[in-house]
Amino acid sequence: MMNPMQFIQLMRGGNPMQMLMNMVSQNPNLKNVMPLVQNQNGGLKSETDLKQVYENLCKTRGVDPVQFARQNGVNLPG
Repeated sequence: MMNPMQFIQLMRGGNPMQMLMNMVSQNPNLKNVMPLVQNQNGGLKSETDLKQVYENLCKTRGVDPVQFARQNGVNLPG
């Protein structure tokens, strides 16, 4: 499992795809998430696209996206 320092370093290093791949290798259930966040070239979708995926997932679960983000300590970009 990735320790918090590794997580912070990956986020600051600007390589979120590497972070996701590490997470997928440690949790096979996350393999289902990869098609949602990858673009056609295998990289990450744009921030706008990722926000739309997040909002759609929340909507299908009947969850308010802003409230859910706040509950998890995340400030959504405008």
